[in-house]
Amino acid sequence: MSVPAARMRAQRLSHPAADLDDLLDSVVALQAQDVPAARLAARARGVRSPAGPVVRTWAMRGTLHLLHERDLWVVDLLGPVFVAAGRRRRSA
Repeated sequence: MSVPAARMRAQRLSHPAADLDDLLDSVVALQAQDVPAARLAARARGVRSPAGPVVRTWAMRGTLHLLHERDLWVVDLLGPVFVAAGRRRRSA
């Protein structure tokens, strides 16, 4: 499999998800800086609407993402890392 094909597969762009749970099981989170863009990202992956048991949060890289509520452990895991990394920038 070529690198582009592998990336398309990993990001669920080459084979649609059955539903939102299926999508978030495979990609963990969708970038959601902007709600219309999050809807479009879900639709590109076969999900008509990102409505459901999801939370929009700053889980990774200071970027808003949609995460399934069962995956909020990611915030506890990565939050302190990003808070520490951004401390100097925020103190200026």
